[in-house]
Amino acid sequence: MASRSLRLCVGLASALFITPALAQGTGAGDADATKQACKAAYEAGQEHRLDKRLIEAREQLRACVEDACPAFVRKDCATWLDEVERAIPTVVLRFVDRGGAERSDVRVTVDGQPLVERLDGGAVSVDPGPHVFVFEPAGGAPVEITLTVLEGERLREVAVDQSPSPTSSPAPSSPPPPPREPRSVHPVAWVLYGTSALALGAFIGLGVHSLSLEDCQPRCTDEQVDDVVLFRAVADVSVGVSALALGGAIWITVASLTGDEAASARWDIDVSPTGAAATLHF
Repeated sequence: MASRSLRLCVGLASALFITPALAQGTGAGDADATKQACKAAYEAGQEHRLDKRLIEAREQLRACVEDACPAFVRKDCATWLDEVERAIPTVVLRFVDRGGAERSDVRVTVDGQPLVERLDGGAVSVDPGPHVFVFEPAGGAPVEITLTVLEGERLREVAVDQSPSPTSSPAPSSPPPPPREPRSVHPVAWVLYGTSALALGAFIGLGVHSLSLEDCQPRCTDEQVDDVVLFRAVADVSVGVSALALGGAIWITVASLTGDEAASARWDIDVSPTGAAATLHF
């Protein structure tokens, strides 16, 4: 439908351009040439506009709005030129080298055609659609960027940034907890183990000795009987002390290895011929 409308417009324009020329004859050569140029710009501007070759369309439409062109041509071309100007996208070209410096001595081509000879930070018009931009820095290797520019897009940045990316410093981590010292058995436990062993040995020795004294029965003297009673009493005390010391040693050992503050406990054990006493201090 658009092509048919375009052909109709071109046909009408041709008729309007040719008719006055036929009426004037060959005496109007310069005017005819001007009108032919207007006609060509009028037709080409429409074709390029429909093909989205907006940069070329703008150049042709600028030609057919000149005062030398017929009024109806200037009117149509001005309308189309305004539409094309709004539709043409612009890009801003940048090049940052490996040292982080913004470079201006960079030549840029687009789709193999020259675009700019140097970078000045200004906006550059391009046609909408996919493009291949090639940046050629002075003394450096070319860098290619492929992207699609949208119709009507303004100030689209097309940049080459070769500067090293900043390395993010790792977040400071909390210091690791100090290594735990290996747990050991509290010295009091070893003392109690030794006490238990000695008291058990005393119990066995005194018990055996008291049994040997019983061989004198029924002829035992009073002194022998007193000895048996004393040995038995001391043996009983010894076995009690052994059991108590062993229990305390086991308890302190467990407390030491599990970190219980009870591991700092201290035992005081008093042994006498008439009995024994054990005291636990924290």
